[in-house]
Order: sequence, then C-alpha cells, then structure tokens
Amino acid sequence: MPKWKNKGHEFDELGNYFKEHNEIVILGQDISDLSRIERKLEFLSKEGVKVRCERFNYLTYKLSQLFGKSLFGKNIIILIPEEDQRIMRRMSRISTFDTTKNLFSENRFFEKILPIFAVYVKDLVYFKDNSFLCTSVCNLNCEFCLNFTPYDKNKRHFSLEELKKNVDIFFNAVDMCGLFHISGGKPFLYPHLNELINYIFDNYKNKIFEIGLPTNGTIIPSDELLKTIKRCNVRMEIDDYTKAIPKLKNSFEKLKEKFKEFDITPVIHVTDQFIEMFPPRTKYGELGENALCCHYSECGASFRELINGKLSNCNYSSFATRAGLIEYNSDDYFDLNKFKPEMKTELVEFRLGYCAKGYSEFCKYCEGLPSINKYKSAGGKQIQGQLDLKKD
Repeated sequence: MPKWKNKGHEFDELGNYFKEHNEIVILGQDISDLSRIERKLEFLSKEGVKVRCERFNYLTYKLSQLFGKSLFGKNIIILIPEEDQRIMRRMSRISTFDTTKNLFSENRFFEKILPIFAVYVKDLVYFKDNSFLCTSVCNLNCEFCLNFTPYDKNKRHFSLEELKKNVDIFFNAVDMCGLFHISGGKPFLYPHLNELINYIFDNYKNKIFEIGLPTNGTIIPSDELLKTIKRCNVRMEIDDYTKAIPKLKNSFEKLKEKFKEFDITPVIHVTDQFIEMFPPRTKYGELGENALCCHYSECGASFRELINGKLSNCNYSSFATRAGLIEYNSDDYFDLNKFKPEMKTELVEFRLGYCAKGYSEFCKYCEGLPSINKYKSAGGKQIQGQLDLKKD
C-alpha cells in the first residue's frame, strides 16, 4: 500500500543494502545502449560511484564466460538495457542474482530503484521525470483531454517570474531530473517560452538529463525559438491528431519540415486513442480507503506536477484541481517551499508513490490510466470550441 507508515524510512532495508552494494555494471550487446545509460548515470560517477559498461553478445558467448571475466563481486548491481531482455531472463535464473536487489532492467532501475540508490548511497535526490506547466491555454478542445481543458474556465499563461521561482524551488530540492517536461496547455502558445527554456537550461543543465517539450502540431514556432530548442537539446514530441482532425495535416507537415530545417528530430506519437479518465463510470469514492489505495497503486500514474512550489502526488489530480473538478487537498502535495536537507528520503518516497492518505483525492472520481482503465475513445475528438485553421 502506498500509505506512509514509517515516513523517511520506507526503503531502509533496500537502501542499506545499496550502501554495501554500490558498484553498477551496465551489461548489454549494443555499445550505443550502454553509452546512453552510462551518460544518464554520470551524476553518480561524478560523486564517486563506480559505473562501468560490459558488452556481452549472448549469441556469441556463454553466460559462464561472463563469470570468467570476474565481473561480479559482492558490491555489484547489474543493469540491463530493455533491448537485452534475453540476458535478463537468463541471469535471473541464476541464484546469485535477485531482481529485487542486484539485477534490474533499465526501465525498472531508472523509475523505481535509482531514486532509492541515489539518496541512500550519495544523499542525492533523483527524479526520473517531472511535469511542469507553463500555460493551461490550448487551441484544441479534445473531449477526453487529460489536462481536462473543456472543464477549465480559467485558462491562463503563468507569469515568467512565477515559473522561474518554481524551477528554482524544485532544483533546490532535486539534484538530478531525467526528463524535465515543460507542458501545458500548449507550450508553443506561451509567449515567454524562449526565455523560460533558456533560463532552465542555463541555470540547471547540470541537473537535467533532458528537457522535454510537447506540441500538437498546429503551431509553427519562430526561428528564434527553434534555435533555442536546438541549442538546449530539447526533446521535441509531436502528438499526431491528423486522423481525428484531418485539417491539421497541412500544419503538421509544415512543422516537420521546419524541424528538419533546424536539424531537430522530434518524437512523433500517433494519437489515435484517448483514455476516458473522467467522468468515471465507477463510484470509487464509495469503495472505502483500502480500495482507493489499491486504485491509486494499480493505476501507477508516473508523472508528478510542479505547481506553486509544490509537488503533486499525481499530475492528473493536480490538473483536475486547476480545472475545478475537485477541491484542493494539501495531502496530495509535497511542499517544496518547506524543504530541508533532512527531508530527502521523504521526498523520494513521495515521488515513488507514498503519501499521507495512500491515494490522491482525484482517485475518487477517476477511471485511471490504461493499466486499469478499459474505456477509450477516438484520439483528438473535438467538442465545441475546436480549432479554427482558416489561416492555413
């Protein structure tokens, strides 16, 4: 259950194990995968943690030959890229390895294990990712928008100074963030986006592995902004709604060409389905505390939102609060304004799902993510107030 029982000590057993077993070996076939993961762990290497790569082709070598290379000692943690799960399966059958302690897939390690390892071994707060909204304004009105845009009657651009302050408060507490995701609304509508990206990159590039920025493919950014995106190595993500909204095709293609002009390679998500998160079919609020804790845990919403110097325990709950679907509940937030160094393990626990109630207030009204939610609709389906593309 994700309800705090021993705040600040929920991971003591595993954390103390890592204090004694703190050398990381990245084991896989593809040198580019090994190098990529090694770069993501540089913040630990700089603090004295031994991180090394070992290339192993399971088609050429027998697993026994790995042991002959003396890779394994009592201090070793083995990390396997997702692309090499055959190695993972073979090693997990050997009694020396335990997938809860010293043998991890890449995704599990970075999402669940590294935050615990970093805070116990080096007193560092690591977040796999974090959501950060610069605006709640959007030029689409998708029926099942996960930001609940159709319900939000007070959409606005947040002031640049307000956002800078939030970023400063966040990185006062967090030592490393894998993906710092600037979202919305639609960020390309935010009038100070260029200044915001430059501020984050120039002040905190050593604390961020990657800045992320999504777009719905409707707006062509200025050359100045594209130069900043390139300079700051921003990970661009385009949601492709052209199946649901055919008239987006023209602007979508123009945007791809513009990115190509500036040597920017975006990640394209073909969004042909939305989950129907709200309104719910089930009256979860009537199911009791234990059922709500299970609902929260099984949903597994991974993003947290940074807002007003506070970190939410679920970004969708925070979006729902902003849209007026639920009332603000302080139990759903970790107040970074009050952060002190001795609270680092509490903050890591919160980021990994622990909280006062064991669930978010929005769990009472939400069907959840696809892990537990079977309800889906056509992606990008517009309701009243949809985008006007006459200028295109």
